Amino acid sequence: MLASLIALTLQSNLVRGEFGVPIIRAANVADAMELQGYATAQDRLWQMEMSRRGARSKLAEVLGSASLTADIEQAKQFYTEAELRAQFVRLPVAMQGWFKAYAKGVNRFVQEGQLPSEYAANGFQPAPWTELDSVAVTIKLLQIFGRGGAGELRNLALYKFLEAQPKIKDRAPDVFGDFAWQNDANSVPTCPAEDDLVKVKPTFPQPSPEITKAHLAALPPLGVFELLPGVRVVSLDESKRRSQILKTPFKSGSYCVVVGKKKSATGGALLLSGPQMGFTVPSIIHEVSLHAPGLDVAGMAVPGVPGVMVGATPNAAWGLTTGVADTEDIYLLNLKDKDHWSEGPIRNVAFNIPVKGGEPKVIERRDTDYGQIVFEVGAKKVGFARKRAYEGRELQSYEAVAGLWTVQDRKGFEKSTARATMNFNCFIALKNGDIGWRYLGEVPSRPSGFDPRFPLPPVRKAEWDGMIPFDQMPHAWNPKRGYLANWNNKPAAWWPNLDTPAWGEAFRNRLLLTHLEEKKLSPDSLQKAVVGMATMAETYPAFATLLKGTVLDKWNGSYRDDPRMGQIFAKFIPALREELFLGVTGNLGSPDNFALVAQADVMLRALRGETRYDYLQGRKSGEVIATALDRAVVAAGDAIFTPATLPVPASIKPVPWRNRGTYIQIVEVGKSGMNVVTPGVASSGVHSSDQADLARTFGFKPMVIK
Repeated sequence: MLASLIALTLQSNLVRGEFGVPIIRAANVADAMELQGYATAQDRLWQMEMSRRGARSKLAEVLGSASLTADIEQAKQFYTEAELRAQFVRLPVAMQGWFKAYAKGVNRFVQEGQLPSEYAANGFQPAPWTELDSVAVTIKLLQIFGRGGAGELRNLALYKFLEAQPKIKDRAPDVFGDFAWQNDANSVPTCPAEDDLVKVKPTFPQPSPEITKAHLAALPPLGVFELLPGVRVVSLDESKRRSQILKTPFKSGSYCVVVGKKKSATGGALLLSGPQMGFTVPSIIHEVSLHAPGLDVAGMAVPGVPGVMVGATPNAAWGLTTGVADTEDIYLLNLKDKDHWSEGPIRNVAFNIPVKGGEPKVIERRDTDYGQIVFEVGAKKVGFARKRAYEGRELQSYEAVAGLWTVQDRKGFEKSTARATMNFNCFIALKNGDIGWRYLGEVPSRPSGFDPRFPLPPVRKAEWDGMIPFDQMPHAWNPKRGYLANWNNKPAAWWPNLDTPAWGEAFRNRLLLTHLEEKKLSPDSLQKAVVGMATMAETYPAFATLLKGTVLDKWNGSYRDDPRMGQIFAKFIPALREELFLGVTGNLGSPDNFALVAQADVMLRALRGETRYDYLQGRKSGEVIATALDRAVVAAGDAIFTPATLPVPASIKPVPWRNRGTYIQIVEVGKSGMNVVTPGVASSGVHSSDQADLARTFGFKPMVIK
């Protein structure tokens, strides 16, 4: 039952649906954004407060010194007030009005005085929400979800570690090459070769052993323990940790499937989208249905950000997944003195960070022509600078997403997505039955003669040669097999890993594709795929043939169907990793590092004898598998696989099977859509957990698209 809550004019009002979802019908788009700001603040004001403070390095001001490290980390790698304003004023005037209207709606709720209890508990009142607060939240969200790379320090630390292992020594280039491969021909891309529309492929660096050796020789001499603190800072580890604690955006992932009319059992285009942003209470994401003249859109919103990021209209439905492209590089700068590096000045930007119960902290962001210096090794006079392809232009990606709210055809999709600067997979399903996909964002065109896996020296010949043109970025329309699917996998067969060895034969999209083999796909098929991805072993499809004749021979990869075999498989993968690599590489500094670096893809190649280094050490692959399985059976004991649960309020029964979208929507374009937000849209009250029962059964509720 819908109950009217607030009206701006006789033509604009906000009502709440059965699950508390704000349904807004307004006289114009700006009024709709104002009502969205009001409704979001009503549901999530404290979460929004933490989000803007996290983005703008102001957490310690109200939470104390426990948040200071995160504030410093963020300030050194984010933007000043003036820089945020510069991005804002480059938005189209109408969009600037949306941000201002959204802020007006937030402040309308604040003025009513019904503040969340956390304000009193922490002893402060909210300052007025501004358009720049939303700009900061939006940019940080886009950075979390749409950038990749900067893994060069991690790779250099790995290389240094390998050099120190007694069984490796001068074989470090070979072992590193196994663990940080560039292109696996067995990795399944989003776009099959037969549907690849890129006529002229971009070129990528091809590091030979000689290039790698020369590259490493040009870098300052640094040890593992000098590199590791920088690895953590570059990864924004502390900021992510605090964000997760405070229930603001902290991670990225996602899957998406679009089905064309010829493959669709209903005859209409279908879309499944599941952004994987982690689970908290309240949810990281919000939900809204917005309607005004020229605008009908519903779907996933993020508290603090105007509009809908993933959703559907009467004419289209779209989804976004993280692209994992290498959009950032680390340069190692030789510092001459406090204000200069070897080839230029350092521009210092001061930040004053207030600290509750303590003295304010003044820190400097140190800018160079090669990006911000994110870490320094004082004893060696070396600075790590982070160069970003999208620097100062993140909000163009907001423009690209907002353009999807009114897209009706292929031409409109191409025009809108051409604005994107951040790296996403963007999928579209249209009312006419067409489906399409674009690999988006600014990706550097890198010079030859350097190894893209390692930090670069600050020399002109190591600089980027512009960005890969839009038409050379992978894309496809109406593929022959009738669908396009992605679970953060590689875009095309010719696209390399560069500094992030992620895409290989065992990548999880192989599991997703096993759920799309029906002759015709329906919304029910996509719902079953969601269940399958959540309840089955991601790497099982790649290992299945190797497990024939073993205790796991009859297992189908489902933890839910046979939790006993699932537990054995869960123990088998780490046991196999140790059998193959531990005696050669050690644990790479920690069990977490070992699991991160010694991936399933390397295991498969090692078992087949396809690696540069012989990890079998005279054994047959079957022997290694049998030994690892024996260990797995012992380690499993009598236990069965127990799925991780989604966080819900303490009064609610836990929801199992965490490997799913934070928000999930299934849409038949032009007809209907359904979605789920776990555990609910509000931070308190009945709507804080009324979608938990839906999630428990992998259920959905209807979307109000029109």
